[in-house]
Amino acid sequence: MNKPAKFVAILYDILEQDNFKTTIRWTKDGKGFYILRIPEFQSTIMEEFFNTQNFQSFLRQLSLYGFKMKKNEKNQKIYNHPLFFQGNYQELYKIQRRKKAKDIQEQYFDSVSPQISINNMRHQLETLRKQQQQLLMQMRIQFQIQFLIAKKINAMVDHFNENYTNEQRKQIYEKPMHLLFQLIFGHKPEFASNLMEPLYEDLIGQLSPFSEFPCSPIQFAKFL
Repeated sequence: MNKPAKFVAILYDILEQDNFKTTIRWTKDGKGFYILRIPEFQSTIMEEFFNTQNFQSFLRQLSLYGFKMKKNEKNQKIYNHPLFFQGNYQELYKIQRRKKAKDIQEQYFDSVSPQISINNMRHQLETLRKQQQQLLMQMRIQFQIQFLIAKKINAMVDHFNENYTNEQRKQIYEKPMHLLFQLIFGHKPEFASNLMEPLYEDLIGQLSPFSEFPCSPIQFAKFL
């Protein structure tokens, strides 16, 4: 059999004793109790059974266990609880002491903290996911730029092959590489200009302002 809380059990036993009826007793219907002589109740019953004479402490205990107070037609204060009535001792164990504000607060934070941790983890995962998407976008942009540059270089080579005879190409190929660099970088400006102009125009048209790309690498500068 489940045992009731000590305070509730003692209070019930007090009310069941005939020698205390002049001080504290059940109501006529047995669904509540009232105290006839508070000073006597403090000095005798409370002192003996609750080790205190502080009546306010007794009232606080009643409140913690869910007892309510109302006045009857004689203006007497009646204390009652749905499970605390005469003859219902077997169900007194169901009357549980309500937690204090501090206990409730600690229980609240104990239950909330794991949820906060989960939310933080979700936020971190979402941040990592966005960063990964940004990195993938940058890689895609770099790949497209490199692909376009390679395409333009091939176009430049094709242009070179189409506009110069085999003999001219042979002469260029047979020259030392430093002469080729000099040629491209201005040793003969008019030749280099004619050679690079189609590529330059195409690059300007397609790479600026990155019209072929969904977005510019410049947009990612703030994440670097």
